Amino acid sequence: FFFRKRWLLFFFTAEDVAANVSQKRKKDPPHKRTFIDLYNSKLAALASAAKPSNKNVVHGYGIVAERALRRGEEVLDPAAKFVSLPPKSSAIMAGNVIQCQDGGGGFFLLRDDTNGRAAPSFYLNEARDTCQPNVEWLIDRRGRESACLYWHIIRDIAKSEELLIVYDPDDR
Repeated sequence: FFFRKRWLLFFFTAEDVAANVSQKRKKDPPHKRTFIDLYNSKLAALASAAKPSNKNVVHGYGIVAERALRRGEEVLDPAAKFVSLPPKSSAIMAGNVIQCQDGGGGFFLLRDDTNGRAAPSFYLNEARDTCQPNVEWLIDRRGRESACLYWHIIRDIAKSEELLIVYDPDDR
């Protein structure tokens, strides 16, 4: 439990994500409280499926399955912050951002160097050489100003197996 609680400190908080939500929405306390509760429950659901680890991963830190994940399952990354305008090119070059490849435009901010926090998707390692990907990003549009990033499981993943992705779909 301590380890899980400790690594959650490195992820974007509900307040970090709420600060990125369109300014057009009301910021009344009940709305914000509901958002924070929902965000925390979604992050807890992700934590029950997978966690960051530096053991048995391709390199550095990666994401490993906490339980068996089945092909076709979708795991929401509630911490991936959708932004409609292009971020600074330095963020893109650092790998802190992914561009939506679904034709709808926009980006997901995966890491913020100003506070050192990141979305769990930031820790997905790339499937290279003999490693085969078992996850792909799936974008669920919520209108023009919003979207959610899911991990779509493309093959069964055993407990403790690393989740791997192809960063550039054109490289497949």
